[in-house]
Amino acid sequence: MAVAGINFSPASGSAPGHRATAAQRGATALAFRNIDDSDMRRVLTYVVENGDRFEAGVRIDCLDALKAGVANQQIRRALMAAARKDQNPAVRMKALESLRDAGRR
Repeated sequence: MAVAGINFSPASGSAPGHRATAAQRGATALAFRNIDDSDMRRVLTYVVENGDRFEAGVRIDCLDALKAGVANQQIRRALMAAARKDQNPAVRMKALESLRDAGRR
């Protein structure tokens, strides 16, 4: 799947978290309720961990969403991998910021 972009918006109604939509070059491919959704975590961490397959802007959007769930080990591993290995310095910085902010909580 070629992810062209990921959009986040507040969850509708009284549902907690955010809703994410991953767009596939002109068509909506996936929609998730919040960061606690295992499918959402799987897609977002996949994008972050496979940086060479996705644009830097998409990876940064994923990191923004993942920082809310940094207590989750799967998410923390993805953030650490991005901080160490991503070829884009802005992505590495965003991952480090998310990990740093988690340490302050």
